[in-house]
Amino acid sequence: MALTYRPCAVCNTRFPVRSQAPHAKFCSTKCRVQSHRQDKQSVVLAEALTITIEETSMSNTVPMQFTFSESEYQSRCENAKGFYLGRIESPVTSLKGAIVEFAPQPIETAFEQYHQLRTESYTPFDAMSPLPSINVVQSPVTGALVTLYMLKPQDQQEADLEIIFAQVRADYEAELERDLETEIERQVQLMLAQQDRAKEQAATQERQQREQAARDELAAARAKLRSELIGSGKLNADGSAA
Repeated sequence: MALTYRPCAVCNTRFPVRSQAPHAKFCSTKCRVQSHRQDKQSVVLAEALTITIEETSMSNTVPMQFTFSESEYQSRCENAKGFYLGRIESPVTSLKGAIVEFAPQPIETAFEQYHQLRTESYTPFDAMSPLPSINVVQSPVTGALVTLYMLKPQDQQEADLEIIFAQVRADYEAELERDLETEIERQVQLMLAQQDRAKEQAATQERQQREQAARDELAAARAKLRSELIGSGKLNADGSAA
C-alpha cells in the first residue's frame, strides 16, 4: 500500500500520513509541542496589547462624590450659619456676624444708643448667654464705659445668610471641580502607566516569539538537511556518517 506524505506544519519536513491519523499536521511530538507553544504566545501577545474598558474607562473609576450633593450643601450651610450666629462682626475683617459690638461709651450715651437700637429691632442676649449685652468697665480717667453687644435685626441676618450661602455654594462647587480635576489627572496617569506596561509586555513577548521562531527555523532547516542527507545515503539513519 502506497504511503501518503504531507509537509509538517512546523518544520515543513514531509512525513508519512498513517491511516490511524489521516489529519495529522506534525511530523513529531516536538513539532506538535512547538506549535502549541507558538499559539499560546500569540494569545498572550494579543492579551498584552488589549487594554480592556474596565481597566481604562474613567466613567467607571471617577467616583460620584465629585457631583454636587444637595444634602452636603445644606449641611455646609447649617455649619456656616452656626458660625455666623455666634460671631461678632468686625469692621476690620470682611467676615459677617449676627452679633454687633458697639464701642464703649459713657453710661448716659450708651443707654440712649441701647434704646435706639431696640427701636431698630436689634435684640439683646438672654440672661443665660455667656456674652452679656451690656458690659460696663470702670476707668479712673473716663469713669464708667459701656460696651453694647446686640443681635442684628432678623431681616439683616437673613440678608447676610443669603450672601454667606451663595459663597458656600461657590466654594463647594470650586472644591468639587478641583477634586475632580485631581482625580482625572490621577486616572490619566494610571491609564498611561497601564498602557506603558502593556506595550513593554507586548514588546517582550514579541521579541521572545521572534527569537523562538528563529530557533525553530534553524532547527527545521537542520532537520530538513539531515533528512535529505539520509535520503541520499550520505548519512545513516542514526545521523552518523555513511
